[in-house]
Amino acid sequence: MSAGKIDNKAESLLSLDFCNNVARMAGQSSYVAEAQVHATLYAAEQAAALVEQQRIANLIAYLERLSGPKADIDKLHKSDQDGWFVAVNQIRDGLGLA
Repeated sequence: MSAGKIDNKAESLLSLDFCNNVARMAGQSSYVAEAQVHATLYAAEQAAALVEQQRIANLIAYLERLSGPKADIDKLHKSDQDGWFVAVNQIRDGLGLA
């Protein structure tokens, strides 16, 4: 986990655990609400990660189309060459390799 990033799954579990261990305290519902917010944010983060994985898979498929069995980058159309380098850079960025 990078510095400054909230682990919403852990926060959700902590808030729920607190609610389960504390009997009938004033404001307990706010902890349940906080747990729900963190659980929702965690689910959104997971969905965003899946979307990013699919985007990278699509870029790799695009590169495969451009680099058929007898492909030569120098013989590709200029727009395909540009697309090749853009896709490679986006894959690097998406995987955190840039």
